[in-house]
Order: sequence, then structure tokens, then C-alpha cells
Amino acid sequence: MMTFTKHPHWSAVKKICERLHENGYVAWLAGGCVRDGLLGIVPQDFDIVTNATVAEIENLFKKTIGVGKAFGVMRVVIPGADIEVATFRKDGIYEDGRHPTSVEEATPQEDAQRRDFTINALFFDPFNNEVKDFVEGKRDLKSRVIRAVGKAEDRFQEDHLRVMRAIRFVSQLDFNLEEKTQKAVTKLARKVPTVSAERIHEELDKVMRGKRPDRAIRLLQETELLKVILPEIKYQAHWPNIFKKLIGSPNQEIMGWVILFEGTPGSEREGIYSRLRFSREQRAVIDSALRGIEKFRVFKDLRLAEKKELSANKNSVLAIEFLDLTQPVSIQIKKFVQANPTLPKPWVGSNHLLELGIKPGKEMGMLLARVYEAQLSEVVSNQGAAIEWIKKKIKKVSDVSKV
Repeated sequence: MMTFTKHPHWSAVKKICERLHENGYVAWLAGGCVRDGLLGIVPQDFDIVTNATVAEIENLFKKTIGVGKAFGVMRVVIPGADIEVATFRKDGIYEDGRHPTSVEEATPQEDAQRRDFTINALFFDPFNNEVKDFVEGKRDLKSRVIRAVGKAEDRFQEDHLRVMRAIRFVSQLDFNLEEKTQKAVTKLARKVPTVSAERIHEELDKVMRGKRPDRAIRLLQETELLKVILPEIKYQAHWPNIFKKLIGSPNQEIMGWVILFEGTPGSEREGIYSRLRFSREQRAVIDSALRGIEKFRVFKDLRLAEKKELSANKNSVLAIEFLDLTQPVSIQIKKFVQANPTLPKPWVGSNHLLELGIKPGKEMGMLLARVYEAQLSEVVSNQGAAIEWIKKKIKKVSDVSKV
């Protein structure tokens, strides 16, 4: 578990465990951090489990936050970190498909049995340097298998988000989905929409940035989850190959969405954005990349000004990356883009038009846009020529109005 020491909160975790241990309580690490430690990955965060009750945890530490006090979960705050500490527990009945109606204190073995997947139900005793495995999670880690704890259907009926998490872990860890677990995913896929849109979106983002999004995309189709959560999108048989090519790209997450949305009408994209609570920024980047893809496909037919505007768009890199995955962009286009990374400052501004007698308003805006297009199109070569060009336009309009 050497990767633990590389996490910036490890010293805080140790202090909390030591405090519990010194007072006669069990203090083990649990869940994802144990899984990651065994895989040689630095954990994202730490969870501590103990036989101390919530009241006892509160008495032991100066500052605690009852984030899930009714469920035996506290956050212990010490300088530099706040760490989740939970009492060993077993869950009561799940009525909403996400949370138990009640919990009660339990043994470590019972606590392990309530968790989602065997690889997430491992504990680690930092004092004896020993992994506690009550569900054969180490076996599944070694075999690189995602297997539900106990009966898969029961685990998924308790918490419908686990259906999505099964697919996400395939991508995140590059593991296989155990057969019975996959059958349960397929059977209960229709339950996923009961989960909050934000959580579904979050799981899909994690799928996109995982080690093997290509495998997850195929599974989303095979289990019919894709049809349930993104009914507007039509699965394409070549997607897994494209996603595989994408692995390792610094733009992997957002490009995953671009791949899925390419070819989907704007009105239907808007429906997905709204339903899954996409941020304005994420929507804007995806839509900009999709517009860029369409324009690069007809690049030779664009006006010079349009080509420069497209090249200077910061999301054009996404459009080019997408096209290179399917129908590579020509060297000539890439050279043009490299030569025009930004747009030049306009030579003519509103101050110049004011001097020419043009008042602020629609006419001024139109003239500024037209003279800037002339600049980008290289119809004019300097500021003086641009001002003379717009004087002619103004005179022509004036002459027409006199007729």
C-alpha cells in the first residue's frame, strides 16, 4: 500500500486512525482507496471505517461534520484535510432506489456484504498492514473482474446508480464485467432514470475519461443502457474503434461527448443537455466542436474570412482531432490553421466611424462587421486602406439614398 503515502492527506488519515486505535477502536481503510492501493494507484480519497459510534467519534475529535450522521457517517476535520469516518453498518430497506431508510451497527463482515462490488468491499488494517477480504475481492482484482457482492440484482435494486457504476468501472479500471453482473445490468437498466440526472452525467463523464471507454461504450449498447439514458442517440458500430483511438488524448472526456453527439440534431442535443444538466461551458465546447467539424468538411468552399475565424476558434483542435479519427484533415488545412491561430485586431473601430458621422446603432455594427471581413479576406491591406474602403461604402449608401 505504498501508494497511500503519496497522497497529500495520508498524514491526516494516519492521525485519525491512530487516535481511534489508541482509544481501543478498530480503524481500517475501506472501499476504493484499498482497491486502488492494491492496484498500485494513488487513491483519490480515503474512507475510514470503525466500530466507534457517531457519538464516540464526535467525542474523540475536536471538529466533526455530520454529513450522514443518521447513517453513521461523519467527516473528521483536522488541519489540511477532512476525512470521512463511518461506523461499521448494515443497511435497512431501500425504498427510493438510492438510499436505505435506516442503518444499524454491524460487524465488518456485514458491512462488506452491503457494498456494491467485491473489489470495493475490501478493508485494510494499517496497524497490521493486512487486507481484510470477506467477499473474495482480492481474487476479482487479480482476475480483473467487476462482480457484484452477493446477488447482483439485489445490489442493483437497492441502489440503481450501481448499474451505471458497473459500466464506469469497466472503463476506469479496464476490467471485465462478470457474466451474472452484466445480466443484472441489462435487466435493471430501465431503473437508472430514477437516479438524479447529475449523477448519471457524472458517471458518463467518468466513462469518457477512463482507461477503456471503448469497452464501456460497447457495454452501454449491449446492456441497452444507452437506449435508456440517451434515447436520442443512435449507436454506431464503429464507435468502439474510434473511442479506442482516442485513449490517452488530453481531450479524451470532451471528445467522447463530441463522438456521441456528432450527427445528432441540435434540438435533440438540447434535450440531452437539459435533461442531464450539462454545464453551459460543456455545452458550448461540444457545440463549437461540432460546428467546426461541419465547416472543416467544406473548408475549400469557405470564404477566406470564414477560414481564418474557424482556425482561430480554440475548439477547432477538437474538430480536427475528431476528423483525424475518421477522415483525416489534409496537411494543407492543418498548415493554414497553424498559420492563423488568432484573429488580428480590427483596423477600424467605432471611433473611426463616429468621425465619419456614423452614429452608434445597427448601421455602425453592420459596417464594422463588413470592414473587418474585408480585412480578414485581405481585400484591404492596412488601416488606411480599410478606412478608405468604408468611406466608399458610406458614400455609396448616401448616393443611393439621394436618388
